[in-house]
Amino acid sequence: MAPSPADANTLPDSGSNAAPSTPVPIGTVATTLPRAIFGMLNTLLYFPSGAVYPTQALPGWLRMVSRVDPFTYAVHALRVLLLKGAAVSVLLPDLLFLAAFATAMTAGSVLLFRRTL
Repeated sequence: MAPSPADANTLPDSGSNAAPSTPVPIGTVATTLPRAIFGMLNTLLYFPSGAVYPTQALPGWLRMVSRVDPFTYAVHALRVLLLKGAAVSVLLPDLLFLAAFATAMTAGSVLLFRRTL
């Protein structure tokens, strides 16, 4: 039996006879890996942000990570704004850090990916 055109876009079967397997489209693998990396980074940056535990309770090395973590500043700004009803001027340091971080990451990504554009 000749393979169908749909089989050309799938990864080959693992060859295991233990259980039937479903072919995985290559596009699924290509989009799943970046999502997995983003999910891992998201999780790693979320916990030292102060959203779950206060940053004062973190060990010293993790407190250093939280100082450069943009989630920390976003969580602090939202907490102050929503729970304390503070003025926007109180949020200025958090917003400045987030703007500087976004600018630095954008500049870095343009420099890194300029070759592929």
